[in-house]
Amino acid sequence: MILEVKEKLKEIVMKNVDMKISFKDISDETNLIKEFILDSLQIVNIIADIELVFEVAFPQDRKTLELLTKFDELSNFIQKMIMKDKVN
Repeated sequence: MILEVKEKLKEIVMKNVDMKISFKDISDETNLIKEFILDSLQIVNIIADIELVFEVAFPQDRKTLELLTKFDELSNFIQKMIMKDKVN
């Protein structure tokens, strides 16, 4: 499940950035905002796509933006939300 989440997440990021990137350009340590120079619209689109694809909801606070500073933290958050929804 971990690899599946990461692959789907990479596809979402690649779809929403203005530059041509590949899977290998996104590592666990990648700072999505800084390395891909995301603007506010791209950030909103990435969040909306993640919520749609993974059927999760982001908190309505600053933590959402912080999750985009490291790819691994974002994928871990999504995995936790998926597991939480399965339990409920």
